[in-house]
Amino acid sequence: MEVTETLKRQDIRAAVIKGFPDDLWWYNEKTQRSDNLIVQLFPARFYILSRSQVSPALKALSDETNNLQGLIKGAGMLLEFPLVKGQRYGDTEMVTRTDSFYSWVVSNVRQSRLEGIQGVSSAHDWTIYTISEFTVGSHEEFDFVPGIGITRYMGHHNGTVSGFEMKLVEFQPGNV
Repeated sequence: MEVTETLKRQDIRAAVIKGFPDDLWWYNEKTQRSDNLIVQLFPARFYILSRSQVSPALKALSDETNNLQGLIKGAGMLLEFPLVKGQRYGDTEMVTRTDSFYSWVVSNVRQSRLEGIQGVSSAHDWTIYTISEFTVGSHEEFDFVPGIGITRYMGHHNGTVSGFEMKLVEFQPGNV
């Protein structure tokens, strides 16, 4: 994953991400990293827009006359702060399900050293939030560390051989 562009307009921040983990579903040697867009709103909600939404969203964000209505329509919620163990978030119609399927759940919060990541201090403990989503067909899970970002992401498709796990190996802070 690489942040290739950042934008700010009013209270909205956005980052173009080349190579989000979704690219790894059904990966083969010809798979190319795609562009996704993460949009931060109000300042505690982060949404991820799919490949097909990136170009229109970037155009809207660049157009000062665009009121940005519908900017995140159809986007998936990626994070909602503050993160608290047991918290559920995601699509409005799914978070009320009684079985916790089809919504993100903060499944664990722990303190740990981040070892083996170039550019990250392993001298102190970091807070690591593990966030999971189960569906009938798949399971996704990632670790999020404030100040660093996603440090681990895994996906497993039930009943097929499609699955992946990626870990952060190098961190280069950007200009905020």
